[in-house]
Amino acid sequence: MAYVLYTVAALYAVLHLIAAAPCIKDGGAGPRLMALGGLLAMAGAVLGYFGIFPTAPILFTVGGAAVCWAAVLNGKAGGKVNIQHHLIRGAVTLLLAVCFFLVRI
Repeated sequence: MAYVLYTVAALYAVLHLIAAAPCIKDGGAGPRLMALGGLLAMAGAVLGYFGIFPTAPILFTVGGAAVCWAAVLNGKAGGKVNIQHHLIRGAVTLLLAVCFFLVRI
């Protein structure tokens, strides 16, 4: 079951890296923060997969929080903040982060 969590978390991180990639060239803090958050979340998923548990949940949680904050920054910069989208993104991030901590138990 833990490997399913790490796979879903890695896919979640890769999707955010893909979403941030085209926007990084345009500048702004949002896309760069989203890419950094995606990298941290990916590092957490990979470390969890290989059994390095103490740092995996922390890296994923920090990366997920960075992704959520970057999404809000992008929405504000674009002048259109979709609250439902950010709530769903935050809920998925929180669910995955809680599962990361529960896998250790």
